[in-house]
Amino acid sequence: MSQFTSPDLDAWQCYLIVALLGLVIAVVRIVRLNDGKELPGRWVYVQTWLLLFVYVFMPLLLFAILDWTGVINDTSLLAAVVVALSYDRILAGGMEGVKAPVFILFWWQSIKNWSNEVSQHLQEREDYREERFKDRLQYQVSRDDEKFVKLKGLALTCNNKIIDQNNLNNNLNNIQIAGYNTITSQELQVREILERILDPKAFKYNLRKYGIIDWYDVRYFWEQPRVKTVFLFLTVIAIIPFLSFPVSSYLQRPEVQDRYYAWRLRKADTTELDLHRAREYFLAVVGEQKEARLSRLAEVMIHPQLSENRREVVMQLLLAQRNTAPGSQTSLADVLIPLLRTQSAMVRTQVHQTLLKLAQDRKVTIKDKDLKTWQPDGKETGLEVEKRLEQWQGVFSPLPQQTPASSGRMTGKKSRR
Repeated sequence: MSQFTSPDLDAWQCYLIVALLGLVIAVVRIVRLNDGKELPGRWVYVQTWLLLFVYVFMPLLLFAILDWTGVINDTSLLAAVVVALSYDRILAGGMEGVKAPVFILFWWQSIKNWSNEVSQHLQEREDYREERFKDRLQYQVSRDDEKFVKLKGLALTCNNKIIDQNNLNNNLNNIQIAGYNTITSQELQVREILERILDPKAFKYNLRKYGIIDWYDVRYFWEQPRVKTVFLFLTVIAIIPFLSFPVSSYLQRPEVQDRYYAWRLRKADTTELDLHRAREYFLAVVGEQKEARLSRLAEVMIHPQLSENRREVVMQLLLAQRNTAPGSQTSLADVLIPLLRTQSAMVRTQVHQTLLKLAQDRKVTIKDKDLKTWQPDGKETGLEVEKRLEQWQGVFSPLPQQTPASSGRMTGKKSRR
């Protein structure tokens, strides 16, 4: 997929696109369960919502894994759209140039098997509801002569696409002359009619139209699943704003933003534009001096897989903090000095040179001459490294402040002398 040019967005925007498109595809997949048969009560079951969650989570997971394996880049708009719309093809191995890891293929097969089980469960529940409806209709109509006459007339005059008319009248007459009592005869005739239904939706509409079923049957067996579904969706729509506000507030917190952009700096295959966005973010918040931000950049600095060019960018961002507020050099030095413990001679050298620059900015005299001339080579013992740490801590440790009272006493003593 790397051969196609694509707009480069923030990674969080691409993940959001995958989630939204994945949600649409997930709803379509669930609606198409049971070969697209109408199941009005499908959304009232917990299994359906769990399956919806898995279908939304799956493209997100695949998008992250493909980025981790270097197949795509998580800032590519094209990659986000393709993965969201075609993740099932990717997992089936039907997309050239995009191959998912083996372990996720086995997991996807398990999800498909579970989806079939959910589909079967939904069909069983719908069949059970239909049987209950037929049993109740059979019981009511067989004991109400007026409704029985209406149902029989409807069945005999109904469209052949709604009820199978083949030999229906003969079968009903045979049951009628078989010698059963009235209720049994009418029950058997109603059951014969119900077993020939070809279009349940149209048949129920006619039952309601001609007053063969009462309001309770309409609400419980026909309207209730739809009412519950509408209520659930309205509830979800009402909850979304209440959930989105705290989530949005959390994501906009400075520490969360710092972690996100520090991850983008640390990430090995970050695009140049994405690296530029991370750099611009840290430069934009330079005036907001925070120890946590300095520490997070310092953690990126010593990441073992960070390239030399990327490490130089991070060091520049750290140096940008030195003139933001009084005493900021001391804060930056406190963060940089522990980095001397890293095993990388290159990092030690960069940190050492930066500390020299900070000391020069503060006009601090370095008393230890060997500290100024020290050239880290990565062969230092742990004891020597700790010695250098102590030396630098002594350079940047704040001098004790004199209070006005103590200053006055000192002046008084000098004047008496």
